[in-house]
Amino acid sequence: MFKKIILSGLILFFVAACGWLSLPLVEINPPPAGTIAPTRVELPPQPTPTLRMPSRNTPTPVAPEALATAPAPVAELPVVAPEAVQVDEPQYVVQPGTPAQVTNFLAPEAGCSYLGITGQVFDLSGKPVTGLIIEVTGELDGNDVLQIVLSGSATKLGPGGYEIKLADRAIASQQTLSIQVFDLAGLALSDQIFFDTSGECDANQILLNFTAAQVEYDEKLYFPFTPNN
Repeated sequence: MFKKIILSGLILFFVAACGWLSLPLVEINPPPAGTIAPTRVELPPQPTPTLRMPSRNTPTPVAPEALATAPAPVAELPVVAPEAVQVDEPQYVVQPGTPAQVTNFLAPEAGCSYLGITGQVFDLSGKPVTGLIIEVTGELDGNDVLQIVLSGSATKLGPGGYEIKLADRAIASQQTLSIQVFDLAGLALSDQIFFDTSGECDANQILLNFTAAQVEYDEKLYFPFTPNN
């Protein structure tokens, strides 16, 4: 009985030894002293991009052709009125046939309750000129007068029209008022033109046009010619 127990123990020993010998040997090297084993860091999940629809308040791009056709800025009157002077070589002169005293056709409903001077400014080709200062200065019925407007401000007369109301009734005067054309820098472009006004209701509007001065040649021009054979 004792022999059987010893034999069984030997068998178990050999079986355990064989199982131990069959296990693979793994060499574990400890990290060097003073070093820290790397730690795995979990990165936070990246947010998913969100598609955004364009806002209704987003400005709409302007096409280059739209900018090209934008209206030019309107000229403004100067703060200080130009001083009336005489000009040696005026660029604008009074158009023949004006000034003329006519019935107020701009506001006929005003009747006799109106006195003013109106007209237009033209260039050499007869086209209207806008943005020039028209100044009326002087004295009327014992009162000082100083008024300025821009050519092109009274489109009822035409593209280059102007209108200056002088009084709320017809008043007669002789050469006490003058009118003159200036550019926006205050440079005189015409002579100081004196004019009369009438006390008659059917002559309470003075029509006076300005036109560009014609170039005059003092020397004679000779053209070559070829005689006929």
